[in-house]
Amino acid sequence: MYDGKQLDLQIMERYDVVVFELHLRRRMLYFMYNIIYPCVMLSILTLMQFILPCESSEKVTLGLTVLLAYSVFSFSIAESMPETSDVIPLIAIYLMANMGLSAVSVAFSVLVLNLRHGVENRSKMPSFVRFIGFKVIGRIVGAGLRQPAPPKKRSYLDSINEDNQAS
Repeated sequence: MYDGKQLDLQIMERYDVVVFELHLRRRMLYFMYNIIYPCVMLSILTLMQFILPCESSEKVTLGLTVLLAYSVFSFSIAESMPETSDVIPLIAIYLMANMGLSAVSVAFSVLVLNLRHGVENRSKMPSFVRFIGFKVIGRIVGAGLRQPAPPKKRSYLDSINEDNQAS
């Protein structure tokens, strides 16, 4: 008949048994204060870039500074990560996603500033903006957006007639 206790005692008599107990904890506060909180602050600065008015000359400068901060931050984090080619760490993916969003926000800010200040140099709206704004977005929003009529060209005689009527 099999007796488990007797068999365990025979094994223990033959071999020495050492039992280790390990209690491992991840230092979460270290990662929160040194990685996550700075990334959140840089993300808030990226959002603040869209709040700045177009007349502010620091709009693109803020975006490029945040993008540079992300790149320096990712290089400093990469030095502390173990080198492996099998798996990309989740924090590296998070940093790259934030850096990509920051680059897209800089590109959008440049586009908005070009459309805003480029109008001063040109009198005609670009055709792609006209199409996107009035055809695509106009249909989504509704009939509230109407395409403005092109300005009428005035002749020299019309301006003289208006001046005479005004006086």
